[in-house]
Amino acid sequence: MGTTSFIQKKVIGIKVTSVPIPEPASAALLGIGLLMLAGRRRSR
Repeated sequence: MGTTSFIQKKVIGIKVTSVPIPEPASAALLGIGLLMLAGRRRSR
């Protein structure tokens, strides 16, 4: 059982790291856009 749990952890670790992570610049652009929309909605 010790070896199978090690293999399962390895496979799970590979799956987690293979998820695409957005670039910091695109996340910043999204945040700026959301802030602009919130500010525009408040001013009305």
